[in-house]
Amino acid sequence: MSPSLAASLKTAATASLDNDPTKSKESLVGHLERDYEFLDHSISHDNLFQGVYDLFAKWKPDVPKEKLVLKQFTEGMTNKLVLVTMPELNTDKVLVRVYGRGSGCIIDREQELANMMSIHRAGEGPELFARFINGYVYGFLEGTPLRVEDLGDPMLSRRLAQRMAIWHGIAVPGDREPKLFKTLDTWVAAVPESFADAGKQAKFAKLFRMDELRAELTMLRGVLTQLESPTVFCHNDLLCANVLYDAPTQTMNFIDYEYGNYNYRAFDIGNHFCEHAGMEEPVDYSRYPDKPFQLAFIRAYLAAWRGVPEAQVEAAELAREYAAVNKFALAAHFYWGSWALVQAYISDINYDYLEYAHVRFSEYYRRKEEFLALQ
Repeated sequence: MSPSLAASLKTAATASLDNDPTKSKESLVGHLERDYEFLDHSISHDNLFQGVYDLFAKWKPDVPKEKLVLKQFTEGMTNKLVLVTMPELNTDKVLVRVYGRGSGCIIDREQELANMMSIHRAGEGPELFARFINGYVYGFLEGTPLRVEDLGDPMLSRRLAQRMAIWHGIAVPGDREPKLFKTLDTWVAAVPESFADAGKQAKFAKLFRMDELRAELTMLRGVLTQLESPTVFCHNDLLCANVLYDAPTQTMNFIDYEYGNYNYRAFDIGNHFCEHAGMEEPVDYSRYPDKPFQLAFIRAYLAAWRGVPEAQVEAAELAREYAAVNKFALAAHFYWGSWALVQAYISDINYDYLEYAHVRFSEYYRRKEEFLALQ
């Protein structure tokens, strides 16, 4: 994709929503309630497939149960996700997202649906079809999720940088102040004082000191808010599984918008760089991209954002963004470390969230002095 094409797509996406009468969050939510079917149905995590069958009996009563083919995706770390196909009737595929247990304390579900609608209107995401008590039904995008090792591929990385520039130009309803520290304050406050599970409690008491983490958060807030990184609509969760690539059409899409909101641009980029380490054991921060790789990504991003050839990105701008991105990478460790501490308390997904929090905070402290010293 040429920089000029990226810029024109970004401009078109922004204009399509800036001119929309439903651009306020309240209006968009009203549109959601008026025009998108709501089903009085809840799906239990303990009986997922039966819950989906029962949902379709209400949503698509003319489709016999035996015509539905269900497949659960198990990679998600917050929600339950089921792919539904009707191969004998048509080629349509839909996804049923069932909210994670207790996840309302870490995710603004109203904002998530506003994100879904706005991103689809901008031509950058799937269509929302129906809502139910603890989830929603939406369109399936073709493509293969990237693997952790794919993030280090220079061609795919360049495409991802250009796609991110387009995404950052989407206008989404809601508060346009950066949400990073508001979210962190909420999540840190939601970390329990203790865990009922004795094993979790012993690990939590051994590895974490919440008073120290609160002091670090205060310091980080003071440093990062002085950087004046532009506020844009960020995905905030661009790990490999949330990037689809369709090789035959060379199309790349971002999926899963539950953490999306207005935030610091450098956070979205720095967070993506952190995701090169993966989430499955072993989480490997030796894969954190080196400076030349980062500069190539940032150059492609800035060129696409401004609609100029990459050669016209000035060295001084590139250096400033590089420093900001790595400083905000520290915030990414704090973000997902805090998230994991809350998930360890509320989630029923089989994953060692406390260990993941330990990994993220350990990496925060390991890189803290190095990244904060960047000029």
